[in-house]
Amino acid sequence: MPSKETPPLFLSSLACKKSINPNGVEPFFGDLQNRGNIDILCASGFGAHIMRSIDRGKFFYYIENGERGRFCPACSRESRSTPMHVDYNKKWSRCLKQDMEFKLYGRGGKPVVVFPSANGRFYDYENFGMVEACSTFIEDEKITLITVDSIDRQSWLNYKAHPADRALRHNEYDRYIMGELIPEVRKLLDYAGNFIATGCSMGGYHSANFFFKHPDVFDSLIALSGIYRLDFCIGDYMDDNVYFNSPLAYLPNLEDPWYLDRIRGGRIILCSGRGAWEEEMLRDTADMKELLERKNIPAWVDFWGWDVSHDWYWWGKQIAYFMGDLFPLLRE
Repeated sequence: MPSKETPPLFLSSLACKKSINPNGVEPFFGDLQNRGNIDILCASGFGAHIMRSIDRGKFFYYIENGERGRFCPACSRESRSTPMHVDYNKKWSRCLKQDMEFKLYGRGGKPVVVFPSANGRFYDYENFGMVEACSTFIEDEKITLITVDSIDRQSWLNYKAHPADRALRHNEYDRYIMGELIPEVRKLLDYAGNFIATGCSMGGYHSANFFFKHPDVFDSLIALSGIYRLDFCIGDYMDDNVYFNSPLAYLPNLEDPWYLDRIRGGRIILCSGRGAWEEEMLRDTADMKELLERKNIPAWVDFWGWDVSHDWYWWGKQIAYFMGDLFPLLRE
């Protein structure tokens, strides 16, 4: 059994893909096995209520005629959710001198900037099931996801370039995110507040780096399986541009109260598994935990079990779990 279990208030997005296809409807048995009787939320659309799960916590999640819906065996009611609002954008970047693409998922709630994993694209979060993992929060207008493009192949992971040039290219990406993308999203959403930063693997690095460097814009962080130093891609090279983009390098010496007060007032969640391919991420996350404690920066640093590997399957479980903490699904 996994060391971290599916949050009890989360129904649809972590369902396993086991279909039995009666009458053209595809029921999916929920990923709540071996839990016994637990409280879960009925998302029927007829008014949220708590129902008691039975038969090892099974529930039904179905797709019919291209529309998603949920079936509550306790109340025998079903609903089809309205299609998720998705907005594709492509614009020329002044800072990067190239086209940059991003997608918005949802139309209300707090904006969440999603940084892709290594060499990733803006569509990876959807393609690997992460948008679906967040769908309840999007449909409930708790969040709007903004999945952005990366330029890792031109910056940190451009192994043909000198590390100094890679750092300079990353700084141009920083200027793009802060000077172009954030203002554009504010305009599209008519939003003036702060943002959440999140990402997996290399996206965990980016999300943490942007959160700590720009705490006036980002007030929450969910970094999954992140690396927080850059030696894995540039070795022991260091200059000012590398230093100020390596959280485990610059945070120990950070004393400016303007930054520290804002960072301490934010919500920080770091997570790593202990399973396959998580060795470097586990090391860096543990180092971040010790560092944040030493700096009196509140953070939830969570280490999942030895079966939790560096993989989208686990990141889907983790993002739903931590979003459930930030945005409880229970309504008054």
